Amino acid sequence: MKTGIQKLSLLFGLVLLAAAWIWTERESPINSPHVSTEIKTGRGPNCTDRGLCSVSEAMEGQPGLPDADFAGDFYKNEESRVVLEIPKSAISVQEAEEQFANGEFVLPEDFSMPADIAETLDLTGEQAILRAGAYPVQSMETHFIIVF
Repeated sequence: MKTGIQKLSLLFGLVLLAAAWIWTERESPINSPHVSTEIKTGRGPNCTDRGLCSVSEAMEGQPGLPDADFAGDFYKNEESRVVLEIPKSAISVQEAEEQFANGEFVLPEDFSMPADIAETLDLTGEQAILRAGAYPVQSMETHFIIVF
């Protein structure tokens, strides 16, 4: 009898762990449009240091952003905040260490989302501007998440 209760408790615990993993692993609302992008980091005319220099929608079969540092998906979460999700396979370890130092992604200056991406994500006016600041980077098993 005790073995059956132990097995049931173990099974219940595994189900709870799986549910918690699924809940925390994705920020994205199911119906939120995603825009796959290529991203060049840095700032200023020479795209140096930390931050966002340029973002371009990744179009299958078309040339990408020259010298892109990594790829990622932008979308809006349940609170209508802009989220950037970066697969760990799409960014080098060196780039991740440089851009996410101290667990933060720093935007030294405001960044205006390109019009086509803002339109797809239904970002209007101030929503289309990512404000300067330091944003926590969530490191998940397979990707990084930054909520602006």
